[in-house]
Amino acid sequence: MRLGEESYEFPSRGDVLVDVVGMTAFVAVVGAGSFTRAAQSLGVSKSVISRRISGIESRIGMRLIDRSSARVGPTEAGAAYYLKCQSILEAIEEANHQIASWNSGLRGTIVVSVSSSLCVPAVTRPIAEFARSYADIKLKIDIEERDSSVREARFDVAIRSGRSADASMAARVIGHSENMLCASPDYLEMNGTPTSADMLKDHDGLVHAREHGHVGAYWLLRDGAQLRSYPIRERMRSECILHLMEAVKVGLGIAQLPDYLVADALRNGELVALLPQCSPPADPISLVYPVSRKASQKVRLLVEYLAERMLGALSQKTGAEAIAEAGNRRGAPMRHEKQTFSSNR
Repeated sequence: MRLGEESYEFPSRGDVLVDVVGMTAFVAVVGAGSFTRAAQSLGVSKSVISRRISGIESRIGMRLIDRSSARVGPTEAGAAYYLKCQSILEAIEEANHQIASWNSGLRGTIVVSVSSSLCVPAVTRPIAEFARSYADIKLKIDIEERDSSVREARFDVAIRSGRSADASMAARVIGHSENMLCASPDYLEMNGTPTSADMLKDHDGLVHAREHGHVGAYWLLRDGAQLRSYPIRERMRSECILHLMEAVKVGLGIAQLPDYLVADALRNGELVALLPQCSPPADPISLVYPVSRKASQKVRLLVEYLAERMLGALSQKTGAEAIAEAGNRRGAPMRHEKQTFSSNR
């Protein structure tokens, strides 16, 4: 084929197919930051992933992945190539979903990604009820310990806490969550109760690795109309927030936990809310899905179904109500100043 004075030879169909497979492997590695995790997500061996990426690098003639650091990441050229590959794969996936929705209607598989901290009955039960109501739709549930960027994840619908500025994603808010400082009565009896945010530096802190990464950890708390960072004396760090909640219950230290997760423990006295007046603004809890999935009838059905049943079930009022109920049940002020905290809400 002649293009001006230059000739261009189109790649064979086999090369294109290999490139798409290689792109999928490359995007998975960059998204996961690991060859091992990428291989697990794609259901192949680590060596297969490595060969596919090496094949792309060989054809392109430059290195795309920096393998020298502790965390695998893209080179400068790889970062640019990653964005292009991601757009191509999303376009292919969108085309597949559109055709599938025309031919199969309410059939097929929906991949649902759920943050581990949101594995609570208000979320899991409606998902199970949807599966029971639509027998021809298969649900694949992926539980995420660490909330990857929505652009790095491969799902049809995700249930996430927090705000996303990703224009390629649509979000349907179904509730709100307030992160609350909590400790067990036993810990407070042994170590005293902090009555101001400045006192937290003298207490053991349990850190959610997803929120704080690998740098020095800080509590982000309200100070009047502003948010301030307070250093944490780190006692333990975990990517699993459910693990942190159990560590708090056994008296290991103080953690900042979502209200919907600790509401029952506050009501039954297993945990005590600390400095509720300092809690940061509530985060939205949303159903997130790629804009391209709007064409899928079964995805639209799932989003509407879950939104209707989850709306308001996950609310920032949950923690406040639990504190109030615990205070009313105790009546007169008791040790650890629990009554003082509930009255400040």
